[in-house]
Amino acid sequence: MTDPTPIDAEVLPPEAAAASTHGAGDFHQTAHETGTPPPPPQSGPSYTSFGQAFRAAAADARKAATEAAPKIKTTFAQAGYDISYAAGFTAVFGITLLRELLPNPLKQGFAEGADQGRAAAESMATPAPAAAEAPFGAAPATA
Repeated sequence: MTDPTPIDAEVLPPEAAAASTHGAGDFHQTAHETGTPPPPPQSGPSYTSFGQAFRAAAADARKAATEAAPKIKTTFAQAGYDISYAAGFTAVFGITLLRELLPNPLKQGFAEGADQGRAAAESMATPAPAAAEAPFGAAPATA
């Protein structure tokens, strides 16, 4: 003996089953039976024009950039700090290690060379006493 209740009866709300002119089992028809495919599911908003879609995309991009900006700033600030720290550490460590490993005569030579280089640079930077200048195109004065 078979169950007289159709399989679809539990799925249909009572008012839909009562409003049907067909039996409860005939209420649902498949796309194959009707010849029309079911509508595709909506995956996002639909736009009526390209401009409308472009404006919506621009607004979404602006919002995403505004939310991402503080994170990006923090990341770049941290990266800048890390690079500066590494450069400072490397320079000081290298110089300190070199000073500790070099023998005294080399240290003395570097110190004296640095002093002489500084003195030469300073003497070039200070202007020499000005000689009396002749006007442009005049012959130099001879003694």
